[in-house]
Amino acid sequence: MFLGHLLRDKGVYDLVRAFGLVAQRFPALKLVLGGVGNIDEVRQLAAQLEIQERVSCPGWLDPERKTAALAGSTLFILPSYAEGMPMALLEAMSWEMPVIRHTGGGIPQVIESGVNGLLVAPGDIDGLAAAIRRLLEDTALRERLGAAARVTVRRGFG
Repeated sequence: MFLGHLLRDKGVYDLVRAFGLVAQRFPALKLVLGGVGNIDEVRQLAAQLEIQERVSCPGWLDPERKTAALAGSTLFILPSYAEGMPMALLEAMSWEMPVIRHTGGGIPQVIESGVNGLLVAPGDIDGLAAAIRRLLEDTALRERLGAAARVTVRRGFG
């Protein structure tokens, strides 16, 4: 899951490409990109990668729809190139969801890679795909990172 503006600097195109690299290995996997922005371009990219049936762009999610989407998600991925302290990330962490995020901005102050989330270098599509694959294959890691993410939010951002 991704929440935010569907723009290049938010890393959405990188995320769709990374999803394309792991989609075949996980046939039930779906990518939900909640937000406004370049929805048509994102859908075109998904079609080019032949994953359009598995990429959903429902638009901006009101609180009720966002809650339902977060409750039904396995991972939260926010690959923005530059970000201060994204509320969507903190919200996902509060749901005990493991997060994958690019390094930079205020993020290293919140996420310690391998402790309460995974960090990937901006623009590293293969690294992003590897992080997604790692969390999908390792349930224990996913649960441990999710639990630690929630503790992080409760202690520092409650």
